[in-house]
Amino acid sequence: MKKQLLKNYQIAVNFPEASGFEHLEMLQITDQLALIENELNGLEKEELSLADHVLIKNAKQFYHELSSIIDLKQKREREQISSGFWWWYLDVLANLPQLFSSTEKNLQQKAIF
Repeated sequence: MKKQLLKNYQIAVNFPEASGFEHLEMLQITDQLALIENELNGLEKEELSLADHVLIKNAKQFYHELSSIIDLKQKREREQISSGFWWWYLDVLANLPQLFSSTEKNLQQKAIF
């Protein structure tokens, strides 16, 4: 099950133009991954981290699609979602300056080797 969840997440983050409903499902998958993260091996954790960085990099696009079906701020308040579940804060991330440029460069360097 964990391998399938991770695979589904890795695929989903590569389609920021998909519908808000598909993105909502992706966020729910991410919730499930967070609950089993300590069961992931080193490679799986690295794959999860890389997928997370893709999501962060494209936060603005993901949020644009999600905003047509859900108010993330209201959901966080209603369900008391902590900042540890950062993927539910795509509205906030989408409006931040490009803080992750150095992380992105590090990832690109890893991909080269």
